[in-house]
Amino acid sequence: MQMWVFGYGSLLWNPGFDYVEKRLARLIGYRRNFCMRSIYHRDTPAAPGLVLALDATSAAICDGLACVIDQTNDQYCQGLSLEEQARIIAIARGGRGDNSEYLFKTVEQMEKLSIQNADFQWLAQNVLARLAEKGRGAPLPLPIMDGPCFPIKVKYHA
Repeated sequence: MQMWVFGYGSLLWNPGFDYVEKRLARLIGYRRNFCMRSIYHRDTPAAPGLVLALDATSAAICDGLACVIDQTNDQYCQGLSLEEQARIIAIARGGRGDNSEYLFKTVEQMEKLSIQNADFQWLAQNVLARLAEKGRGAPLPLPIMDGPCFPIKVKYHA
């Protein structure tokens, strides 16, 4: 199975991953817009900047790039067991914080949206237990922005 990623902003010029194919793609019903305040990357809380997001608008069109991820890339790691995923997530930390925070926030938001995923629930419980064994708790949650979820329909150009 191929994994496609739709790029409409910075992924146009800085995908951050290797890909084996890219095509022009069109997203119907959305427009690219600087409609999201940002305080993390090119801005600060004192001087928020704007970043691109997709704005649902009837009759809108957003042209971008659809890329197939290079599954031979060292970063692509399909097939890891849940146990191995939990082990990695419990210890990984980078410039944006703990990998466990990424998991916990995702699971928390999925629960708020009534999205069920037994594997993610298991991962969250297992990672939390691993953190407790090391005397660490879950990272403090940050506020989560609630908003509508829009279905995405992508039409590809040859």
